[in-house]
Amino acid sequence: PPEVVFDTLVDPDAQEELFNDQVEGWKLWEFEIDLRVGGTWTIVFGREDEQEVIERLLAGVREGHSGALLILGEPGIGKSTLLGIARASAAGMTLLTGAGVESETEVPFAALHELLAPILHHLGAIPPVQQEALRAAVGLEASRPADRLLIGAAVLSLLAEAAGDAPVACLVDDAHLLDEESATALSFAARR
Repeated sequence: PPEVVFDTLVDPDAQEELFNDQVEGWKLWEFEIDLRVGGTWTIVFGREDEQEVIERLLAGVREGHSGALLILGEPGIGKSTLLGIARASAAGMTLLTGAGVESETEVPFAALHELLAPILHHLGAIPPVQQEALRAAVGLEASRPADRLLIGAAVLSLLAEAAGDAPVACLVDDAHLLDEESATALSFAARR
């Protein structure tokens, strides 16, 4: 059976009853009936405003614009579900995913390594000084990583290069647990 995710105002004990009765006033997301999120089938009630923001951002990316969206909130209110919706909405895009992991918060560039792994084959197309910096940062070369500005610029160049094949969507869950170096590099790229 599908997992049913409700807006935080709905009593969790009433979820099954509301789903079965399809309570008037709740609207299904237009495309949610067959949405696969996090290994389960998900039907989301509410969240139309958030869906619109996600769709607008991804539409802009498909048109060649860049953008960033940070989803904040208390644990358990559906941030990861919204990220899953963004993942489903990013069909046809190069999808880069990563997650902050508590055990890796002290490992420099751990999250960057995870996120960029699918596009590292584009490294040869970015400026050599940026190649060297990023190779060191993600452990492809045994040298000391360069300063944060150079690595941030390298991430930006690599993302731009990958976007030549298809629009790129970077989805990071639990960003508050990113190592500081990855967070800095990704923030640098996101602002541009």
